[in-house]
Amino acid sequence: MIYSRGLRRIHRKPFWLSAIAYYFLCLIIAAVFLLLSYFFSNENEDHYLVLLILMLFLTSCILFREIFLRRLRDRFIQIQKQLDGNLIAISDEKQFTNKKLTIERNSFLIKEIERKSEAAKVLDRIPEAHFKVFQACNDYLKLTEKELERISANSPRLAPILRGRKYIMRLHKHHLLTWAELEAKALLQLSKTEQETREKLRKAQEAIERLDFALSFYPQEKSLIESMQVIRDIIFSINAAENIKLAEDAVSSNQIQEAIEYYQRALENLAISDGIEKEMMIEKINNELERLAFMKSNSANDDK
Repeated sequence: MIYSRGLRRIHRKPFWLSAIAYYFLCLIIAAVFLLLSYFFSNENEDHYLVLLILMLFLTSCILFREIFLRRLRDRFIQIQKQLDGNLIAISDEKQFTNKKLTIERNSFLIKEIERKSEAAKVLDRIPEAHFKVFQACNDYLKLTEKELERISANSPRLAPILRGRKYIMRLHKHHLLTWAELEAKALLQLSKTEQETREKLRKAQEAIERLDFALSFYPQEKSLIESMQVIRDIIFSINAAENIKLAEDAVSSNQIQEAIEYYQRALENLAISDGIEKEMMIEKINNELERLAFMKSNSANDDK
């Protein structure tokens, strides 16, 4: 699976200096400031002002650490504990063995998945939370599918298992689609911040892989298909922009034929795109191609 192989924690324990190290660092900064002020100032009034500034600085350091940083750290740790406590994978091998799926065990598994689902909704913007619930649902559906193959039509277990499957299927779809959407958006956002075209394309391709994985379960899901098309258009636009840049560089170097070839590649990228600025970019490229063709023709006449 594309996500489970490289699954990473969303929340890590934040960096935290010990009290001794933090206050020692503050005192060093204050001492350096004090020494510099004494070197560059000779007036007593300035010295009093410096001491007042240092007192305010040290007070601010204490308040900043003990109020703001500590609250922020405690919040991170609280989220981490909540995630660790509530999202232990239901797919643990001890829970999904080849034992007979009794009515009681079926009910227990459904309630556990439901509890995890509620926890994931609390941590709504964390993709990992939704993916773990999806995995639990997927394991339950596999387990019950095997159980239905050997269960008799008159068994009292049949109705609860069928009801359970219907309910878990809804959770399965909801959490998988939510995960795919969050992952794709996060990767696209990262793609926008990248400077190199190769990295932009890599992030966009990873977003496509997330959607592809979700489509393997729900190939007719309209939202996934539309998101996939949007990302492909972004990839085409990135390639087109890169070819336009290369063409402009070639023009600057007076490599007219090379520039024409890059512009033509950009047109090919845009031809299969449905981007918003597609028509405007095509018009701009065609104007440049006409200008370059004219320059090339004049250059050929001059050579004669």
